[in-house]
Amino acid sequence: MIFLEKVSKHYNRPSGVVKALDEIDLKVERNEFTVIRGPSGSGKTTLLLTIGGMLRPTRGHLTVAGMDPYNIDNKKRLEFRAEKIGFVFQLFHLIPYLTVIENVLLPSGSAGGGNKGLRSRAWTMLKQLNLDDRSTHFPAELSTGEKQRAAIARAMLKKPEIMLADEPTGNLDPENAAGIARCLEEIHQEGCTVIVVTHGKDCDQYAERIIRLEQGRLSSKHE
Repeated sequence: MIFLEKVSKHYNRPSGVVKALDEIDLKVERNEFTVIRGPSGSGKTTLLLTIGGMLRPTRGHLTVAGMDPYNIDNKKRLEFRAEKIGFVFQLFHLIPYLTVIENVLLPSGSAGGGNKGLRSRAWTMLKQLNLDDRSTHFPAELSTGEKQRAAIARAMLKKPEIMLADEPTGNLDPENAAGIARCLEEIHQEGCTVIVVTHGKDCDQYAERIIRLEQGRLSSKHE
């Protein structure tokens, strides 16, 4: 499903070369739940963006769902991400002037109505995530946990094969963090490949594999 071979991402700075990723080798099987844990600055977000086709590596080779996302043009890469990958970011990235249901439908281009099938699925997902009574609220009216659940609903709207989650519980209290971890496990049980990068342990109980990332390198010792 996901294969990285000697993947590096370097940045040239006045003080020298910063190795955000340093010869990463990684294989994630289809329908695997993987946690990649490391401290701030270890390269977690860089790794997730690289896997997701949003940040071209300096060197190395990767395939995601049978395709190299950096060996196709920008239009096809956008289509690939929209079809294959769901993203959940720590800061949610909800549009403040759209309601919850409009935010969930936004990636499909159906925020104003549009595809009735996708709109029906959006309502079903909001109900499953206990957000149906908040569907007409704006992000500013939501709790932090509700915002994250809305972001998950948006990411799952088109049933992506892969879910990439960047610190999905990092800003949450223990109760909400546990709820988000359960949401990701439910997604996994439906057949989605899930990769969570985090510094915490909220998703550990659901992970089939926990890998350590430090200073841009994966540890040979899996947790």
